[in-house]
Amino acid sequence: MRLAVGLLLALVMTTAPVPAAAQATYNADVPAGKWKGVRLNNLPKGVAIELLIKTSGDVGVVVTDLASYRRFPNIGRPLFRARIVTRVRVTVTMPEPGDYVVVLDNRAGGESRQVEISAGVRRGREQPGGASPPRPEPRRGGSET
Repeated sequence: MRLAVGLLLALVMTTAPVPAAAQATYNADVPAGKWKGVRLNNLPKGVAIELLIKTSGDVGVVVTDLASYRRFPNIGRPLFRARIVTRVRVTVTMPEPGDYVVVLDNRAGGESRQVEISAGVRRGREQPGGASPPRPEPRRGGSET
């Protein structure tokens, strides 16, 4: 089941090159037994996404490409996967151009979790001349049926 969620990040205009860093913050409530996916569109190869994720309790975090996300929860080799209790800071470099998703997984949780994601974008080594920041599309998921 997909429910509409408000816009995730308001970054730099997509036609402008990424400065040394662009940042935004997203806040979400992830109900018990549910998950949310935050989609990052059109990321170029080599762009580094710096994530600081804070949560009110135990929640799973997965960063993966869009094709793997469509098989959630059966994601074989995500770019990043962890269970966090309070906070985690991680930088993920995109290996290929395309769309990626940050999944906030509270399917095993007994109560709602408040999550704050601070995301920064900076140029990776493999990017020629600059890149557009991610254009996110938040998504919400439900328990498996």
